[in-house]
Amino acid sequence: MRSKIFILSVLAILLLAACSGNATPAEEPAADQPAAEAAPTEAQPTEASMEESAPLSAELLGAGASFPAPIYLEWIAEYTGNVQPGVSINYQSIGSGGGVEQFIGQQTAFGASDAFLSEEEFAAATDARGCTPVHIPTVFGAVALGYNLEGIEKLTLSGPVLADIFLGNITSWDDPAIAELNPGVDLPAEDIIVAHRSDGSGTTSIFTTYLSSVSDDWANNVGAGKEVEWPAPNSVGGEKNDGVAAQIQQNPGAVGYIELSYALTNGIPVADMVNEDGNAITPTLDSTAAAADGITIPDDLRFNILHVGGEGYPIAGATWLLAWTCGYDDNTAVALQDWITWNLTEGDDLAKELLYSPLPDSLQARALEKVAMINGGVDEMLSTGEPMAEEAATEAPMAEPVMLSGELLGAGASFPAPIYLEWIAEYTGNVQPDVSINYQSIGSGGGVEQFIGQQTDFGGSDAFLSDEELAAATDARGCEPVHIPTVFGAVAIGYNLEGVDSLTLSGPVLADIFLGNITSWDDPAIAELNPGVSLPAEDIIVAHRSDGSGTTSIFTTYLSDVSEQWASEVGAGKEVEWPAPNSVGGEKNDGVAAQIQQNPGAVGYIELSYALTNGIPVADMVNADGNAVTPTLESTAAAADGITIPDDLRFNILGVGGEGYPIAGATWILAWTCGYEDNTAVMLKDYLTWTLTEGDALAEELLYSPLSASLEARALEKVDMINSAN
Repeated sequence: MRSKIFILSVLAILLLAACSGNATPAEEPAADQPAAEAAPTEAQPTEASMEESAPLSAELLGAGASFPAPIYLEWIAEYTGNVQPGVSINYQSIGSGGGVEQFIGQQTAFGASDAFLSEEEFAAATDARGCTPVHIPTVFGAVALGYNLEGIEKLTLSGPVLADIFLGNITSWDDPAIAELNPGVDLPAEDIIVAHRSDGSGTTSIFTTYLSSVSDDWANNVGAGKEVEWPAPNSVGGEKNDGVAAQIQQNPGAVGYIELSYALTNGIPVADMVNEDGNAITPTLDSTAAAADGITIPDDLRFNILHVGGEGYPIAGATWLLAWTCGYDDNTAVALQDWITWNLTEGDDLAKELLYSPLPDSLQARALEKVAMINGGVDEMLSTGEPMAEEAATEAPMAEPVMLSGELLGAGASFPAPIYLEWIAEYTGNVQPDVSINYQSIGSGGGVEQFIGQQTDFGGSDAFLSDEELAAATDARGCEPVHIPTVFGAVAIGYNLEGVDSLTLSGPVLADIFLGNITSWDDPAIAELNPGVSLPAEDIIVAHRSDGSGTTSIFTTYLSDVSEQWASEVGAGKEVEWPAPNSVGGEKNDGVAAQIQQNPGAVGYIELSYALTNGIPVADMVNADGNAVTPTLESTAAAADGITIPDDLRFNILGVGGEGYPIAGATWILAWTCGYEDNTAVMLKDYLTWTLTEGDALAEELLYSPLSASLEARALEKVDMINSAN
């Protein structure tokens, strides 16, 4: 395998240098020596030398920066799915601050940070482990300035003007300083809302380091770091890049800093930035790569990207993986070295797809030297080139599957998005690597609309098609669609109440909260359900979906079932008029999760995995038998037991008792019984069959309940009907 040979090549270079008396494996090239001379190109492996290595088996845990999370998760999916399926890698995108803290605390095998360790952090790490950590740069990325200005499709800002906005010196979009940079643009007399990170963040470090370099006022009064005191009075915070993106989207007049891929994924327009040469530059892959050209990089590979000119975008930075030079068991060290080497040598195309700029060859060679220093660069596997005995066993060969090739496009529900994206990564990475599947998590409403409009090959919805939608779909295509249930999931009730670790609610009380009948957390109806809990006299803020959503359909169908007032005055559907006066909306499950986190006193409904991923506490719900049930994998599965399912597989889960969690629902893939090209139909049927028959373990990991055996068989019958009417 290429990555293993590459590690051995780098070690060979270092050992030869040691034998010559000029260097040891721990030494770096001199500052004035080109990095390429430290790792000659003739030492690089050729295609002819690439061999298949024995499989590895290990579990790696990492945590840190959200800035590179999209590419790290993509690399992990490809590596564990297609390169080393015996290796499990769990990366938690908790922000650079948390990642550094957990790494120094030795809670993880590796850390990730967009800010290199400070001298104090470096010393603390060395003291904690008894050896030094290494900084391994992986990619360069752009910190984009996203904005929310209706009708403004093009915006230019400069460093000094941006600093004044974030300082609170410029507070309106029609300020003369902004107008001067945007001749001919009709800027509104609208207040500027500054959106920033509320957690310790390497993205913040890159951004504030840039502001400190362009503004003495910022440097003297705020400074640079993973966390700062934000001076602008009209500002809002969000956790991780997702949270800032949500704040920008939800606040007209907002401007905030986010990693470029998050802006593009969420459809957020971004400003051009004037660089040091006076050029207004759009953040792109090319302009990010140009920003990194010509920078001086010290031996320890800790550096900033500043004073960018030419065609370079000026707010850019590297991101690092942090690893130890001692203390791993051999198996962990081998797997960690192999994975990071694969990222650096094989991951460039995936990085570019997500608009991260790969390292230049000279810096890649220096980064690989750092990889070789993990655990001292010495372990049994690397020194012998042979796998350890306990890992050498292989299974009997399996029959070669029929390999498919093509592209599938789908869109819809965010409720099942975590498992759909995980399934897609595994299927396209390990089962059918020549199949490309693009699933856009735009909400059930948009997914149904695009499916009926025949803009996608399949749709995703947590609400089955209504009779009207089914008729419209049939008229549009000339044949009926099929509903294919995939998993069951719980709609959790997340809340934000400081000091309240356990909360119980009932259906009628929850309905009254969302109706606006109950407006304070110390209301007697809530207190009755929570004896012994000190409930605050705090206003309740209702957080709900602002887009058409199957999660909303599940939730409002449940409220209609438990509250006559809700059923008669509001009703059920993917979109409703929310009656509670003190309410806030968010797009997709991510947006509601952000609203809950950012508003003390908030309560909202989100798919369970989003609550757990974001560390949001969830309420127990009293079911039809009077049992207070926590949403879990087991209680979701129990909710689905014994329900009556019609032939068309369109059903709700209501009246749940026993040990079942009462707010649960299925989610469906929508597909056509006619009209596909043969190759598309074969791919879609193969992928859906694989998800239903092979995807249970992944679903359970993400707290989705797989279908029962009997329902799975009925769902597979629907899969077989795809293109059957041609």
